[in-house]
Amino acid sequence: MANTRTIPDTGRRSGRPRELRRLPVSDVAVARGSAALLWILVLLAALGGLTAFLRPNSSKDPEPVATADDEAVPGTATVEAGGFAERYVTAYLEAGNDGAVLEPFLGYEPELPATAKPVDLAAPVRAVAITKAATDYWSVTVAVGWTGQERFYQVAVDMRDDDTNAVGLPATVAAAPKPERSNLDVSLQTPNPDDPAVQTVTGFLGAYLCGQAELSRYLSPGLSLAAASPKVCSEIEVIRWGVVKGDDESKQTVVFDALLDSHGRAGATPRLATYTLLLTNRDGRWEVSDLLPAPPLNEDD
Repeated sequence: MANTRTIPDTGRRSGRPRELRRLPVSDVAVARGSAALLWILVLLAALGGLTAFLRPNSSKDPEPVATADDEAVPGTATVEAGGFAERYVTAYLEAGNDGAVLEPFLGYEPELPATAKPVDLAAPVRAVAITKAATDYWSVTVAVGWTGQERFYQVAVDMRDDDTNAVGLPATVAAAPKPERSNLDVSLQTPNPDDPAVQTVTGFLGAYLCGQAELSRYLSPGLSLAAASPKVCSEIEVIRWGVVKGDDESKQTVVFDALLDSHGRAGATPRLATYTLLLTNRDGRWEVSDLLPAPPLNEDD
């Protein structure tokens, strides 16, 4: 009897295709539905992004738009035009009869008086006013000399192109009219040395400027000030004094002139200075609660 061997099905080759494992109908439907839902979500996200890109954003507050006053002088114009005018007037005075010195400012070589002589400048040259003549076109007033002895020159500065240039030669002009006096919201009188508020102010300035005592003893809690170093005087005297009227009796704003004296110390001289302080009454004594930047003005002006 011949030996026979059974060959496993996995090793047989047959022309008949192997049967595929079929999923239940419900599983197929869920898989197809999930794939379709995923594609729908992808399309909706893309459509939302495109819509947000094309549509103006009305959900957010609009971006602030900077507005400029036509008469206002931008900071860059003050620096550039003012500095240019100072250099130009300096060159103009030092040029004498050499017009070539002014070519970098004007773009051409002006013909100057043959008898003109250079000025040896030892006094300060500074721009003191700038006004708008047109768009990117400025009129700058330059003062030359020490206070009370200045000469004033008016310079036209064209900043419309990349290269700033002067238009014409500097024009000598008169000084501006003297300003009117500003009226303070207080009347200054001779102080009463026995007034506790005056005593606090005198002690505060003595500690703040002269190093006479510990500064913190005169300050309200929360106010942080550092004493002047090096000290600027050896003695303080309040010369004139005034209190601004207010509704809160525990607080008062005081304006006063103080004499800062160094009693002949080398390089020092007596100075009169105006200060404004906010005082607060706490536990029966006045304390300095703020060193204010400016005296209050009369609102009726």
